[in-house]
Amino acid sequence: MMRDALNSYEQSEFKGQLAEEEDPFQVEAEPMLLGQCFYMLEGLAYLMDNPRSLPIAAANGDICGELHMNVVPCDESGAEELDDDQLTDDPKDLLNKTLDFKV
Repeated sequence: MMRDALNSYEQSEFKGQLAEEEDPFQVEAEPMLLGQCFYMLEGLAYLMDNPRSLPIAAANGDICGELHMNVVPCDESGAEELDDDQLTDDPKDLLNKTLDFKV
């Protein structure tokens, strides 16, 4: 029944003549949270990549998928091979400096 109404509407001369608020088939896209996962950024403090497989938790707590991701430090041109002078043993050396990375 609804499919017939939509097909009839699509073929009619009314399409495009109704205001959006009057159009029964106009649906505004709204963002919807499907799930979430948590990635620790601690590796960036040492300019190390940190590949992970993370469980995606739904709003009810059920695991509904898996996210495979990595955050890789790079230079401003995107090159992942950092010079020795860019590397540090102390994360405090990175304070007030720009940190580029790829996800």
